[in-house]
This record gives sequence, C-alpha cells and structure tokens, in this order.
Amino acid sequence: FIDLETTGATAHHDRITEIGCVEVEHGRMVGEWSTLVNPETGRIHSRFNQIGADTGRTSSAGPNMQNLPQDKMVRSCFVARPGHKIITIDMAGAELCIMAEMSGDPIWIKAFNNGWDVHSIGAQLIFPKEWEEAVEPGCQFSTEKHKCDCKGHKKIRNKIKAINFGLAYGKSAYGFASDMGISVPEAEELIANYKRKFPVVFRFLEGLENSAKMTCESRTMAGRRRQWERPDFNAVLIDLTNRAVKDETPPPSHYDVRKEMGKRMASMGREAKNAPIQGGNGDIMKAALGALWLFLESTYGALVLSTVHDEVVIEAREDNSQVVLEVVRKAITDAAAEWMKFVRMETEGAISTCWSK
Repeated sequence: FIDLETTGATAHHDRITEIGCVEVEHGRMVGEWSTLVNPETGRIHSRFNQIGADTGRTSSAGPNMQNLPQDKMVRSCFVARPGHKIITIDMAGAELCIMAEMSGDPIWIKAFNNGWDVHSIGAQLIFPKEWEEAVEPGCQFSTEKHKCDCKGHKKIRNKIKAINFGLAYGKSAYGFASDMGISVPEAEELIANYKRKFPVVFRFLEGLENSAKMTCESRTMAGRRRQWERPDFNAVLIDLTNRAVKDETPPPSHYDVRKEMGKRMASMGREAKNAPIQGGNGDIMKAALGALWLFLESTYGALVLSTVHDEVVIEAREDNSQVVLEVVRKAITDAAAEWMKFVRMETEGAISTCWSK
C-alpha cells in the first residue's frame, strides 16, 4: 500500500532506495517492484494465503509483506492517502498469553490478567538475589510490576525473555546456548532452574511433544489439527540411499537409518510444542479479520491493508480513525475470548500517517 500518487511522498520512496528494498527514480518505482503496482489503484496488492504456514498462520506473496524488516524506516515507507490514517494494532504478547491459557500456569495467568510484566516476574523468581541487588531508584517493577529501566534488571530479564519465547518455539539447550552466547551446560542449568519455578508450563510442553509422538498430530485451542507422517524405516532408508548416491558417499547403515528416524521424531516433537501456540495465534487473528473485513468498509469506509501474524494494518479516514481503532481492538479481544477463558488478550495500537508499529 505504497501510494505512488500522494503529494510529498517522494521522501518516503527515497527511504526505500536507501534500505535497498525497492529501486526508485524521482519518487517512482522502477525495476522488478514496479511491475507489482496495480495500474488502477497505484498500489501494491499482495496475495494472502489463509493457511499458508504449516502452523495454520497466514502467508503472503507477490510480494511477501510479512517478511519485511521490522524497522521504523522500512515501515515509514507505507503511507496513508491524504485525509486518511494508518491504524496498526496487534495482540500484546500473543504467544505467551496462549501458552499461559493452554498450560493453565497460575503464575503466568495472574501476571497477564494484572498487567504485570511476565518476563520480569520470571526473572525475579529464578534469580531472586541478583534481582534484588539490581533494584535502582524509581524501579517500576518494584512499585507496579511493570517493565523497568534498571540496567541489571534488563540483563536478567532478557535471559528469561529468551527462554519464554524459545520454549514456545521448541528450542533446545543447544539453541539457547547459541542465541545467548553461553555454554550448553550453562543453558541446561538455566532451563533446569526455570523448570523448577514453572513446572506447569514444562509439563504442558512435554505433554504436547509426547502426545504428538504417539498420535502424530496436535490441535489448537479451536480444535484445528496439524498432522505429521510417522517416520518409516523403509522410507527413511530410501531417502538416505538416494542422498548417498547423489553425494557419492557409502550407503547408509542400519544405525544411520535409526539415527535419522530419531532426528525426525525429535523435530516433530519440537514442532508439536509450537504448532498449537502459533496456530492459536492464527485462529484468533483470522476470526477477528473475518468479522472486520466487510464491516469496516461498509460502516466506516476503512480498508484492511495487511496482516502480519498477530498484527493487522488498517487505513481509515482521519475523522473516524480512533473509532475504527477501538472497533478493531474489540474484534481481536472478542475473537480471543472465544477460546481463551482464563487469560484476557490485550492489544496495542497506534494511529499515524504511516505504518508505524
């Protein structure tokens, strides 16, 4: 939704040139991206596949609007028409809220429903001594349990944040060690400490993995199912044999086949931890968009421009943009409430002349 006709939009287009996304000459697109501009609207129209990802989330192509850098300069290139505003709204901590709901963890549920910072709560529980020593004057967590600016707290919080999101993606100790720049034993110890403080979350994730290994499927809160094919000895043997022929290496042994089958089962287990969480995210957003799509245009003259997983981008008239923001906010929270009975899904929104969040 880059508007090529907007007066004064050349500066926005020049920014695109700077970041290398699009070739621009005198405020006009040239090269490959120019062929994507609709001659009637003067805009780029991406194609969205409602179940384009294995998890059930949407995908985008022609061009892929969900894979742009999350950079303010990039997003500022996408501008509203004169007299209009861009509304950007997303679910706050969507994946962790869904994990709290599905696991039933009382600590997380209490934190989310009270508006507390769940990463800081975890950091304080797992590193109580270090957390207490790092308190600085004016610490917002100490008074309101909100994210604070204490330097020591930020360092500890980042560790817990990495684990919180890593667990939602089925990450192993090796993955944590690589991402956090620590040794594997240190990562294993950190995960063990986390497990002692949040046993409910761990039992939930382990349950997803074990169930998938038995049934080769997982389900979202809405009941949508993802299935896997159980590794078969003969099929794996054929795959490895073909690979060996291509690479001109010795044929696979019985041990090689069993090892590969183990890898595939482990991969399925990791995906099974994440599929209900990302898939639940997708279910909520698609339910919200289904309610909004025609209603926004017919009632407010607003258009749904794009969606990026747990985020939706709307263009509305300047005079009713605040109303539209509240309508979209309610649609998302109502959609989440269809399946989330213990945790309320909150949203974060912004109104600007461009895609700003």
